[in-house]
Amino acid sequence: MAAFRKSDTLLLFRLTVLLLTAVAVCDACCVPKTFYGAVRVLRSTVAPGMPDTSVQIYISAYDAVHKRVGIQSFYSNTPPFTRNLLDFGKGLQYVITGNDANPKCTQYPLKATWREACMPDNATKSEGFYMGHQEQQYYHPMNAVAFTYTQGSVKAKVMVTQDECALVGEVVYDTSNKAGTNVINRLYVNQSTYANDDFFKLPPKTTCVVNPTPPPMSQWEYIALFGWLIGLPGN
Repeated sequence: MAAFRKSDTLLLFRLTVLLLTAVAVCDACCVPKTFYGAVRVLRSTVAPGMPDTSVQIYISAYDAVHKRVGIQSFYSNTPPFTRNLLDFGKGLQYVITGNDANPKCTQYPLKATWREACMPDNATKSEGFYMGHQEQQYYHPMNAVAFTYTQGSVKAKVMVTQDECALVGEVVYDTSNKAGTNVINRLYVNQSTYANDDFFKLPPKTTCVVNPTPPPMSQWEYIALFGWLIGLPGN
């Protein structure tokens, strides 16, 4: 994983207050063209007598300039290490497993269509809310806003900064499963807005095995991996 440089613009988020009030549909925005950093993903199933929750940390990368997105395990020395890269420009998906001297790489055709990470025009925008510390010498408040959106059985609330529309968090619900509601909560932390080209490079001296059949992935699994804005239903 590439180290942050001093010149990089870092967005450090600490969620302390979240006050949301829905208002009219308006002012949709798109996230920065590139971002890279950690994302905390909490998955749970809400059902009577069936608690099921898992928390994982990943490194996510988004590059709208070259139409590519990726996610990988945060802890490189903890198996199973996996990096999943979607290169929409080349129409290819790469799944890399293992972080030792001999990682395995499988190349699949990418059938999904590129969609820039923007709030849907018909999303409902909340009033602004405050996140972070009280303003001090080393801490500055962050003004954020949330957009809510429903498509079929899937509902989402996406939180971004008001100034740059940088991702703060996503909460997504899927009510199609009669056994219980699926929930995914993604919190983006320490996001850098520089393009990390190294993240999208395949391991050196690695030959990817070509598989013409992509692994089956439901829309919900797609959202779980890459986030609501990339995995909108219908992609």
